[in-house]
Amino acid sequence: MEAVIPLEQAVAYDTMLLADTRASDATRVGATTTSAEIESIRAELRGLATRMNEIYREISRNIYSTSQLVTTTSPPLTRVRHAVDLSRLSLWGIVVMLLALPAIVIGCLLHNRVREEEERSEFVSARA
Repeated sequence: MEAVIPLEQAVAYDTMLLADTRASDATRVGATTTSAEIESIRAELRGLATRMNEIYREISRNIYSTSQLVTTTSPPLTRVRHAVDLSRLSLWGIVVMLLALPAIVIGCLLHNRVREEEERSEFVSARA
């Protein structure tokens, strides 16, 4: 029973479509008029598509204007950057570390010396 009802609806729909098609064939004016209407619709669509493209270009020019964002001040330059080798990078790291360690040690010694002198001056001023 459940399968019969959808089939009856499908048959009724198909018969209605056939009746409408036969009725429209009887009222159809002619093939030349239809062709002329189709050509006029196509021409109108071409005009509308052209107008839409013009509107899109105008909106894009106003919204995404690069002349307001970027100005060219000099000719473009090209630079080639090569990949940095890991061994070369590690060697530079070692060199920087070897230069930084003595500087850090010297800085710590100077800081300790300044601190000791300040303590002595405070001690001397406190005794006097």
